[in-house]
Amino acid sequence: MAVKYTVVSRVNPQDPQGPKKYYPRVKSINKVGTREVADRISGMSTLSSIDVFASTEGFLDTVSNLLADGCIVKLGDFGTFSLRIHSVGSDDPKDVSARNITRTMVTFRPSKRFRKILDGIEFEEFQE
Repeated sequence: MAVKYTVVSRVNPQDPQGPKKYYPRVKSINKVGTREVADRISGMSTLSSIDVFASTEGFLDTVSNLLADGCIVKLGDFGTFSLRIHSVGSDDPKDVSARNITRTMVTFRPSKRFRKILDGIEFEEFQE
């Protein structure tokens, strides 16, 4: 099955007066929650969906806490999660403090194996 996309027009932020260009944008078909993920994993294993759900919730809490502790979390053939920040600059290095940090984000870098899967995805335009 191919991933669907729609066509959107956008202005170039570096040339707002310039002509719009058209780009593909992924068209998500559904949101899947932890419960459905647990049900799918349960169907591929001897674990009940409740066991998988509990393990997944514990896993998510643990990864979140490790990131909050400043760790980089490497998940085998899936990829690596790490923190990234946005900040405002100061004229003097002595003036830099945690107050300069304006936003915290999580970066995900897929592993080589996962990257190969992503590179193999087929796309087709969404038709309403």
